[in-house]
Amino acid sequence: MTGNVDVALPNATDVHVASEDGLVLVSGATAVVITVNIGAVTVKVNVDRDRPAFVEGAHYRIGGQLSGKGEFAVPKGAFKGYGMGPEDHVAIFIGQIGAPQ
Repeated sequence: MTGNVDVALPNATDVHVASEDGLVLVSGATAVVITVNIGAVTVKVNVDRDRPAFVEGAHYRIGGQLSGKGEFAVPKGAFKGYGMGPEDHVAIFIGQIGAPQ
């Protein structure tokens, strides 16, 4: 018996992740942006298999194009870690939606 694992399809493109001082660490990525409640989101960014060395708990600037809704920005997204299994190359951030920069 083989178990199936559902992986969400990206709903954001041209996603970038930068340090708080503006150093771009990831660019041109895809992501899944999930609204938790008004203004709060989880952003799951697809990164290269050689995963960037994000620091758990540190804050990063995240932005990109949300499919059919224009630009989005999370100016202070906290890195929560990488996914597991088929999502081991997915960097997970939690934060608040802000004005695109």
